[in-house]
Amino acid sequence: TAPEPVGNDKLTFDVVFAKVLRTYYLLYPVMNQVIPLNDEKKVSAAASGIIYRTDTALWMTTKYMPRTRDMSGTRRTLLQAWCRAQPKS
Repeated sequence: TAPEPVGNDKLTFDVVFAKVLRTYYLLYPVMNQVIPLNDEKKVSAAASGIIYRTDTALWMTTKYMPRTRDMSGTRRTLLQAWCRAQPKS
């Protein structure tokens, strides 16, 4: 299988927020009680959990996020690539 994509220096939090997280930040403000999606440090600290919760192996479980299952595959790949580039906490 192909290696999982990892973000490079052009894949910044601003890009991920604009292309992926902003939608959920605006539509689901309750999520901010768990992870403030507009806060780079908080999202970075949650990177491993985000990778886990957006894994399609969890699709049919209550653990999969987003619960609305409306994140496209390309957005998921972008988000996970950025998360993989974050320092391990």
